[in-house]
Amino acid sequence: GGVGRACEVDSEFQHFGEAKAPALEDCKWLCVETLGCRGIEFGSQGCKLYTKFDGITATVPDPDATCLHYEPFQDVDGGEGRDCQEQAIEDVSGDAHMPRTSSSLRTCQDLCVSL
Repeated sequence: GGVGRACEVDSEFQHFGEAKAPALEDCKWLCVETLGCRGIEFGSQGCKLYTKFDGITATVPDPDATCLHYEPFQDVDGGEGRDCQEQAIEDVSGDAHMPRTSSSLRTCQDLCVSL
C-alpha cells in the first residue's frame, strides 16, 4: 500500500462507503472515527473507508491514490476511565518520551501517533 497505490479488494467485499474529505489527513480521521474502519483509499475519487480487516487484498499502481491499512487503538485493562502508567517510555532508538496531556481523545491519539 501507500502513496501512488490504489486499494484492491476481494470480489465479495464492498467498501463501507465514500466520505467527503478534502485532504488525506481528513480521510484518515474519518476512518479513526468510524467504528470498524480497517483502511482507506484517498485520491481523485475521494475518500473510501473499508471495514473488513482482510478486505484489502492487494494494491495496484495509481499515481492519484493512497491506500492505507488502519489498526485502531485497543482498550487496555478496560480502557475507559483508566490512566496509563506514568513513566518514561523508551522507543527503539533509546530516546525517552515523557507522558503528555491533552484535552481530547483525538489530540491524545495525534500525540501518540507522532511519537
